[in-house]
Amino acid sequence: MLCYNQLMGIFLNKFTDLSILTTTEINILTQLDNSPELLQDLNLTQLALNCAASNTALIRLAQKLGYSGFSEFKFEMKQVSNKTNFIASNLLSVFQDFFESFLSDGMESNLDSFIRHISKSKLIYIAGVGSSKPLAEYMAHRLSQLDHPSIYQYDNALLDLLPNLLSHKGLVIYISITGETLRLVNSAKKVVQIGVPVLSITNNSNSTLSHLSTVNIATQIPTSYFHNYDITARTFQMAVIDLLIERLIKYMSNI
Repeated sequence: MLCYNQLMGIFLNKFTDLSILTTTEINILTQLDNSPELLQDLNLTQLALNCAASNTALIRLAQKLGYSGFSEFKFEMKQVSNKTNFIASNLLSVFQDFFESFLSDGMESNLDSFIRHISKSKLIYIAGVGSSKPLAEYMAHRLSQLDHPSIYQYDNALLDLLPNLLSHKGLVIYISITGETLRLVNSAKKVVQIGVPVLSITNNSNSTLSHLSTVNIATQIPTSYFHNYDITARTFQMAVIDLLIERLIKYMSNI
């Protein structure tokens, strides 16, 4: 049986609450998410047959997701799908551009501000889900090596409970490529409300998570998609983490 909070496709992430859907409806949406070309090529009846469902089930799915009917749902999903074409890029060129432009004066200031917040915190929670989860774990490990107690969080329940776990000397760092991951955005909103600093590492300086953050570091590299999934390289977020660790070591040495 599929669990709605473990699904990660572009269509699936578009909707804030999939718990309202039945297992059959989640299966239909997942099939469309895995094969977005079906919405381009098939009409309602053909699509229902392909999904082993009825016309009524597809219409009911569309209405539960907030659309007037299946036609509106299909049009909107086609618009989303058209934005997720594979963007081929020369990764070596992206690396070169990243390191030439990343350490601008503004970014230097952000890095230093990031370090100051970390150095003042007694306990740091680092949150990342999906493909950002290993980055959160890596950063927590590196910080703990420097005697900065750090815990990485990815569990939904614990992300919701973060405001209850934090003290006024706590800090949360969110790691997300898009900066729009709903589980992280919702968690950050709760943390901001209790006045605890929120830091983030994203790829988009104009994302929701970036705007919620006291300090955001955005890598701003070209986004790549393949078959409806974000396949943007995570190497650059790893590089940011290592740059922060290096600066933190120097900062601690000068105290």
